[in-house]
Amino acid sequence: MARAGTITLSIDDIQLGVTCSHPVNDESGVLLLGAASTITEQLIEGLRQRGITTLEIDPRDELLLRSKDQRRVVKKTASTRKSTNPSGWRTAEPLKSILVDRHDEAIDPERTERLSQALSQARDALSAFNVGNLKLDAGMVDSCNDISDEYARALIDDCDQTVGSVTTPSPRGDLANRSIQLSVIAMAVGVQMGLDGPQTIELGTAGLLHDVGLLSMDPRFIDPTEPMTEADLWEYQKHPLIATRCLNKATELSAAVESAIEQVHEQYDGSGYPRGLSSRRIHLHARILNVVDTYLQLTRPMIGRAAIVAHDALGLILHQATQGMYDPKVVRAFLTAKTLFPLGSCVELDSGDIATVIRRPRAGYAFPVLLGSDGERIELETSPFEVVRPVVNPEQHQMRLTLTMMQTGCNHDGTRLLAI
Repeated sequence: MARAGTITLSIDDIQLGVTCSHPVNDESGVLLLGAASTITEQLIEGLRQRGITTLEIDPRDELLLRSKDQRRVVKKTASTRKSTNPSGWRTAEPLKSILVDRHDEAIDPERTERLSQALSQARDALSAFNVGNLKLDAGMVDSCNDISDEYARALIDDCDQTVGSVTTPSPRGDLANRSIQLSVIAMAVGVQMGLDGPQTIELGTAGLLHDVGLLSMDPRFIDPTEPMTEADLWEYQKHPLIATRCLNKATELSAAVESAIEQVHEQYDGSGYPRGLSSRRIHLHARILNVVDTYLQLTRPMIGRAAIVAHDALGLILHQATQGMYDPKVVRAFLTAKTLFPLGSCVELDSGDIATVIRRPRAGYAFPVLLGSDGERIELETSPFEVVRPVVNPEQHQMRLTLTMMQTGCNHDGTRLLAI
């Protein structure tokens, strides 16, 4: 029986590679692992050799430490397809309250490798849902729930590194990668807004499935190569409705996921589609996805323009938010999750060095943690260095925005920076 204030887990059910944020004891209360200990195969084997078969863990570490295999067993016993909580996440417990603080830590190469593998696996799973093989069944939703679940746990373990791992702009036409980026960044924003585990997974699943309607439409809508006519635009703007209709033919979506998919392109000021909803009539998940989707559209090449540098894309969103286009609470959470110099982006310092943003500041938005070209960590808040400008990456065909472009939302030739 677990001691008061702890939960008992078999060592066979512990997830390898994660880091517990609280001390771990044996059933007698003897300390086995200190806080911030990483669970390795060698560590578990050492416990087995000592005859230890169960661990007493802090309840706040339960979601992080439960193994993937155990979560799948729980999932198989779920009584309803509408559940997006197959892994025993606690409702009404904000994930923000159990985030592991890694601000002072370096980027972990082992975690980098795990996140790379997770991205590859998620891409493979989503790429199976292509135009010629659209598997509209419950397994499709379950697969997306699994991906969201894995990334939610990764966000708890290291939010900054997890968000940074998906920030490389996806090539045009890469619907799977764009959907994963949208899902992960949206979940990070949701965590900042106080969502619990089930809500965060619903948000992630909606992000992964939001564009599935395009797969049953003309392939040219997935990656337009020329401006759409009014007739084309009319057809294109039906894809959120097509997505929910197609999915509901095969499986029951939760109300939150269905609303988010249908409303992801609605704008807070009522200028969006397909129904022109506004303000709180739009589901919170959709309001979050809309801001993140806008950011991702801006930071990848579009018809008639290069990709916009992340810092400037965020600046444009902030400007448009003052005009009522986005939910201000969502924008504030998005800014907290990304900072003024978004994770993964590069900046030039007054020393001439080019550095990469690796962690958010502890407070505020303007002084993130950087990794210099020499591999040294730079705390901008206490460093003598200052950021001169964000760096344009010529390999990613990027551009800066002028003040006029920021104010008008248009290119020099008058075409809109956001085409659709």
